[in-house]
Amino acid sequence: MEVSLIAVEYDNRMRAALREALQVSRNISLLHVASTVQEAIEWCRSTPFEDFDMVLLGGTQLSYEELKRSIDLFGGSHGFAVDLLLVMRSFNQNLVVSALSLGIRGILMENVSACTIHAAIWNLRRFGMYFSPQIVSHLLSSHGVRLNDPDYDDLSIRRQFETLTESEKRIAKLLAEGLTNKEIAEKLVMENSSVRSSISRMLKKLDMKNRTEVVANWYKSNMDFFQ
Repeated sequence: MEVSLIAVEYDNRMRAALREALQVSRNISLLHVASTVQEAIEWCRSTPFEDFDMVLLGGTQLSYEELKRSIDLFGGSHGFAVDLLLVMRSFNQNLVVSALSLGIRGILMENVSACTIHAAIWNLRRFGMYFSPQIVSHLLSSHGVRLNDPDYDDLSIRRQFETLTESEKRIAKLLAEGLTNKEIAEKLVMENSSVRSSISRMLKKLDMKNRTEVVANWYKSNMDFFQ
């Protein structure tokens, strides 16, 4: 499967970086990089037969109105109806909350590797959702979830994950990849009820409140590297 996309980035340096990062993948086709949303719309109108799947929208300083306008432009009123991945230079909680309230399900921090950009694109396209671990960490911390406690560092979290059975680790990894309970059950050839029970046991062992906290801490402790 190939993903075709266009990018909107106001900063010259970042436009060049996006081109470089996205042109190294055979399965990602970068059709156009615009400096403004309006320029992107005009390009779309001038190439009506060029289908695309996603828009990368850069700019931490976007206002709520600018963000809403971008979603309106690409969300169907102009006939595009594509996925939108917001790329942020630095964490801006107001922008994140606005994006979530407007239905955006993909937010990526800017200073990441090309591999992370590719992973974000594929996760958003395949599972309908992607949030940088930094975004998740900030949001959870703002709601009192333990992520910055000095007694709850990466090694401590990793040791907690090591208490899980191999089956529970596989389920945690699939949760981190964005799979639903049903998809996990199909992949591991299990009953849905068994997956639910495993997740409940996992939460008790890890002393975590929900699957979102499991996913955030899985990434925070770099568990993928140790599997």
